[in-house]
Amino acid sequence: MKPIILTISTLFILLFSGCSTKYGQQSFKGGYSETRLSENIFIVTFKGNAFISKEEVSDYLLLRNSELTLNNGYKYFAIVTDDLTIDEIQTGSTYKTTGKVSATGHYKATTRESRGSTLKKPTRQNKILCFKEKREDIFVYDAKFIQKNLKKKYELD
Repeated sequence: MKPIILTISTLFILLFSGCSTKYGQQSFKGGYSETRLSENIFIVTFKGNAFISKEEVSDYLLLRNSELTLNNGYKYFAIVTDDLTIDEIQTGSTYKTTGKVSATGHYKATTRESRGSTLKKPTRQNKILCFKEKREDIFVYDAKFIQKNLKKKYELD
């Protein structure tokens, strides 16, 4: 059983090392998705994998909020709800046994355990309300400004 856990853990690390979530539609590595609730209300989610920071997930979610706003003929958006969750995945422990045999036939074995690690996968979700005109009674984001600055920050153009 232990070699199977070691093999699975090794494959997982090799498959995902250096594979941080990129900005784009949701895939097995993460990404954004959205649900339109009405003409100007959306629930927008950005799921990260274990190799992306909470800051990047938040920025990518703001970028997607901005894109949805602009792509649907609006200029501004307000965040109605904001939820951050972090899923934790525990990788398996590995064991290495070494042994020595003396000239007299005595055998001494030592087993070392390498504990698994905890991988954290951040997900952020917003419900946004889009507007064509700037509102003065609530805080709104300027979608064009947010989009321009975040694309520049992450070199997405």
